[in-house]
Amino acid sequence: DVQVRRAAAFRAGHDEEAAAELARRVIARASALGDRATELRAVLELGQALTKTPIGEGFGVSDIEVDIDAAEAAFERAIELAREVGDERVLATAEREAGAMSLSRVRGWFVAQVRAGSAQAVATRVLAGEDIEEILKETPIAPIVAETRGHCERALEIYERLGDRTGVMSTVILMAYLNYAPTIHLTSSARHLEEIRRVIARQQDLVTESERARQELHMLMGVHVYARAKVVPDLALSRGEEAYRAARIDGDQSTEFSAATGVALTHLGLGEVEQADRWLDVAAPLAASSLTPLRTRQLELMRGRVRAAADDAGAMLRHFDQARTLAARAGSAARCETAAWVALAAARLAGRTRGDAEPLLALAQEAADLATSIAATLPGHSPWPAYADAARAEIALARGDVAGAAAAGGAVMQALQEAITEDVHLEALLSASRGILSGAPPEMQEPVREWLRLTLSRIAQATVDDHVRVRWLRSPLGRELVELAGAFEPDLAGGAPAQAATPSTVAAGPGHLDDTDRRIAKLLTEGQTNGEMAAELGMTEPELAQRLTRVYAGLGASNRAEATTLAFRGMGGTAALVSATAGRDGAGRDAAPASA
Repeated sequence: DVQVRRAAAFRAGHDEEAAAELARRVIARASALGDRATELRAVLELGQALTKTPIGEGFGVSDIEVDIDAAEAAFERAIELAREVGDERVLATAEREAGAMSLSRVRGWFVAQVRAGSAQAVATRVLAGEDIEEILKETPIAPIVAETRGHCERALEIYERLGDRTGVMSTVILMAYLNYAPTIHLTSSARHLEEIRRVIARQQDLVTESERARQELHMLMGVHVYARAKVVPDLALSRGEEAYRAARIDGDQSTEFSAATGVALTHLGLGEVEQADRWLDVAAPLAASSLTPLRTRQLELMRGRVRAAADDAGAMLRHFDQARTLAARAGSAARCETAAWVALAAARLAGRTRGDAEPLLALAQEAADLATSIAATLPGHSPWPAYADAARAEIALARGDVAGAAAAGGAVMQALQEAITEDVHLEALLSASRGILSGAPPEMQEPVREWLRLTLSRIAQATVDDHVRVRWLRSPLGRELVELAGAFEPDLAGGAPAQAATPSTVAAGPGHLDDTDRRIAKLLTEGQTNGEMAAELGMTEPELAQRLTRVYAGLGASNRAEATTLAFRGMGGTAALVSATAGRDGAGRDAAPASA
């Protein structure tokens, strides 16, 4: 017992290696003596030391940082010992922790699919409406998913029987991760994290009011950050604003600043420059009240990006100069991030400038070279070299160097794939794609278009708020993504049978949908509202609504978000590129985008 307590003390002091070594000695000694109770306690200590996570607080680990085999073996042994000694509470604990290790294997499998290039094909099937559970049954991971669920269900049954509410909630949250993890990876849907947030918020009997408020703030901010990274604008806006208000009430100025600037960047992604400026003005006093180089640099960098989006080169340069000065005092990582954003923003603005763009191009080139050189000294997979190469693609396009643009764009795509990141990095992706589509061989262009279409599908499907989806599709970034991806003309004749159609649409049947229905499907991808579509097509809004029901049925969609997604993907039958869209010339040949 003394040695087990020492191992726990080592672990509490974050000396996990010493804790694990001592726990192994105790296990060997207790096993030799037949002391199952002591062996059980030591095995649990070993599992916690190996995972570096206290009991009940882990929801999966990385196989890069943790020996999952050893940790899983420890918790499986704990299950055996708990059954022998008849300790149900510890049995539930061990089952729950073994489930967390199995979940880690599921996560590792998905990472391996990304590395192998197989994840995109699975994601396409999910976005086309296939059930993820059915898809998983075809994969080698199916038994591990079932094993994870079995551990969780056994733990939950015991915890509920014992009335252990903390154990119940810890297990329920783990089950939420299991249920949502596949579609989080495949569709980048922040809504699944939102559901996990709601599950966690149900712990009202387990924590004080202040603890619950603090936990809710952290989850709100987490969903906001995740939604921004995955481009889910409606959740990024709503949860960012909620996090800002909650942080103000809590007096947490650091989170208040992060939420305000995050909402500003979300508005920037929607092309809403005035709103972005307003939220940065909200953040400015927070930076001034606790003046730090980090906050000041972040604010200047964001203001520069907003001014770039407003095509205000002079103001952009002033803010970027300030950001670069502050970054020079902050270290290599800050200098690299700042240089990368300066390079990309200046290069993209140069591409839109009608006058002399050479000063902006020179600045972009200098910043891109700096970002690349600094990134070579940084650990891990920094995204900044990809941003620098994206800037080089824009520079090459502006100077008429089509081959250079294609090469730089290819370097961006390779870097993003090697980083194994699910973050969209939309501006870098768009610049890289423009470079590739301007002059790369056709066999390289089509996979890029497919990547862009998949990105479009994910964004359209994840954004539930129709109003926000329309705003995003009309934003400069949204329009550019649609243009580069190439719009699809869906073949509605092969669509799914109508399920909720009106009598007139049932009479027509999905096999008799006409050119007007096809036009409506295309207008969905352009982000038009019902009123705008009705005006363009010469209909009343009730007539359009009836037509929309018919189109939904033809696409096999149950709502507008699904219909927009399927229109982007060209699902519901065979699909062909619309020749009038950017990326194809009149004869259907690959052509440079007009903006190139």
